[in-house]
Amino acid sequence: MTLYPERYVAFVDILGWRQLISKLNGDSDEEVIALRSALARIHDPAYSPQDGGDVRAQSISDAVAVSTEVSAIGLLRLFESLSLLSLTF
Repeated sequence: MTLYPERYVAFVDILGWRQLISKLNGDSDEEVIALRSALARIHDPAYSPQDGGDVRAQSISDAVAVSTEVSAIGLLRLFESLSLLSLTF
């Protein structure tokens, strides 16, 4: 039996995903650039700073699942990730 560690998890549904994807041919669109930037930052392993948190992200269709270690710094990193996504949109 495999035991999985406890983690804080947030599942973020990106509203308007289909419209954003339809704009991918026009790379100069600000919304598309902002989306790419936010997702690239959250998916970057370096996004999880050395002071902890162990931020992990996975895109699933029109959503992003973000998880962090169960600790005060992990919770802070989760809130930072969610803030980044919400402020982007």
